[in-house]
Amino acid sequence: MRGLIYLRDSATFTVPRGLKALVDQYGFGGEWHWEILVTASVITTLPIIIVFFIGQKHFVSGIATTGIKG
Repeated sequence: MRGLIYLRDSATFTVPRGLKALVDQYGFGGEWHWEILVTASVITTLPIIIVFFIGQKHFVSGIATTGIKG
């Protein structure tokens, strides 16, 4: 909620704040533009998914070894 207060300039928006601005601009007011909202959501989550698949071996091995002593 603080991001809505502190970030007023669109050049300094974080990704969630930018998505909120898109919803405010294209989502409300009668007609929903789903193609814009879904495209923005996919574009913002795609890098996270790619990083996970690249480092999946390290993530899984780190999780599997956290309970082993010594």
